[in-house]
Amino acid sequence: MSAFKIPSQEQGLLTHSPVPIAGNICYEIAYPQLVAKQAAAAQMIVTVSNDTWFEHSLAPWQHLQIAQMRAIENAKPVARTTNSGVSALIDSKGRITALAPMYQPAQLTGLVEPKQGTTPYNWGLNWPVTLLSLGLALFGFCRNFTGLFPHRLKS
Repeated sequence: MSAFKIPSQEQGLLTHSPVPIAGNICYEIAYPQLVAKQAAAAQMIVTVSNDTWFEHSLAPWQHLQIAQMRAIENAKPVARTTNSGVSALIDSKGRITALAPMYQPAQLTGLVEPKQGTTPYNWGLNWPVTLLSLGLALFGFCRNFTGLFPHRLKS
């Protein structure tokens, strides 16, 4: 009989190979902060997903694009495997280096170059984007509602 326990808040790396791997299941790859916490100590990211529920929509391709963003943000390669969606190998710059067809049994092979280290995204996560967005919103508010930058119409 198996014993189950509640996992800790910090999910560890997969360390049964010579390369430390950040493992993600299904849609976990869509959460940048979750992936970044693991990827900082890992040398590659692996995600396993069941994309059957997407059926024949564009969603499997969008799911793949999300994985490409995690590769870019963390500068780590991603191996993405699905039972029915788009399986792919993605390099640390977000480029797809190998791609398997949807809804067909396939064996995907390719070279994956593990990467060490962290990126500015790992250090600050979304703060630069958040600060820029707030700054632009404040600028727009000042421009439109306070008359700080009045619009001039030419006659």
